[in-house]
Amino acid sequence: MIQALIQTSLLLLMQFFEIIKNQQLSEVIKNLYSEQYESAIQKILDLGKIGFFQKIKQLKDLVRNYCYQTKI
Repeated sequence: MIQALIQTSLLLLMQFFEIIKNQQLSEVIKNLYSEQYESAIQKILDLGKIGFFQKIKQLKDLVRNYCYQTKI
């Protein structure tokens, strides 16, 4: 039961990241069309941070799950 709750939480977190990324990407496009290049660059950097956090989070979860499974 706890494992299912953890998996559901992780799925919701990943969906949250996708929503944020889509919003950021939308802002980048809007800023580029309106020639607000500094803002567009900042949003692109934010997208990179989100992507980096996602990869680190996934790596930590994989390690945690592996350690949890080997202790049982």
